[in-house]
Amino acid sequence: MQNTKNSWQLQLERLEGAYAPNTIRSYHTDVKQFVGWCEEANVPPFPIEGETLVAYLGHIQAALSYATIRRKIAVVRRMHALLGHGPAPRDEDFNLAYRRMKRTKSLRQRQARGINEALLLRAIAAQPDTLTGIRNRALLSLGYDFLARRSELAGITVQDITFPGDGSLRGVIRRSKADQYGPVGCALGHRGPQSYCGSGSAPNRRTSTGCSAPLITGAASTARFATGPSTKSSSSQS
Repeated sequence: MQNTKNSWQLQLERLEGAYAPNTIRSYHTDVKQFVGWCEEANVPPFPIEGETLVAYLGHIQAALSYATIRRKIAVVRRMHALLGHGPAPRDEDFNLAYRRMKRTKSLRQRQARGINEALLLRAIAAQPDTLTGIRNRALLSLGYDFLARRSELAGITVQDITFPGDGSLRGVIRRSKADQYGPVGCALGHRGPQSYCGSGSAPNRRTSTGCSAPLITGAASTARFATGPSTKSSSSQS
């Protein structure tokens, strides 16, 4: 078992740089759980036997969502291939067990509650008047105006933000979940008469090649970062 553990960990090290860190962490967690279950069940984890995969599916299906189960099974099968064992077995017993599991699960994934402008302003107003508070207001504002994912927001540096001088803000999003390799995309936050598309709905954020900077309607200014939501309210009325 110890040799097996070392070998799958070495295979994960091979993935570094080719996949996002979050993906590799997810792989590590899923494979570690599978190997731990195999140790308790006293069965070898790799190469995977069809009966082992069916039994593991039965073990995890009660407590997990369909999307999570699908991911865990896919990761285990991928590790089987990375270890040089070829395609993982998918015999009829596994297909039937998977279909039974799928029929008992809701395929609709739970969505986190979306933040709207009112919640955004409450979050900004709750920040302290300190350097940390200014940073938090900047992150909240950029995340909302750019519709940025957490990883995209964390990747933005000071050098990626420019202020053209017309009340707008231009930011570079160098890499996203949907585009791991580039090229660079740009987004622009702008306060205008059609703020937030004029209907209270979230603005559409697009990335484009060559930094052509499609417009995102939404408030973004240095003053807002420093003083909170009152600046936005007064500016929007002008």
